[in-house]
Amino acid sequence: MIPTASKHGCHIFLLEHRSLYCRQTNKAKMIMIFKFRLYLVSMHIIELCTV
Repeated sequence: MIPTASKHGCHIFLLEHRSLYCRQTNKAKMIMIFKFRLYLVSMHIIELCTV
């Protein structure tokens, strides 16, 4: 009974940790996409200014 309980607790911990990790990676992805969009917009503005 005790081993299964500790196993279950470990499993819950892993699930929570994984969801936290996914949230962090999603946030990092969003920041990267946002920065990339800003970069594209700034490049577009530079192109408009040079023309």
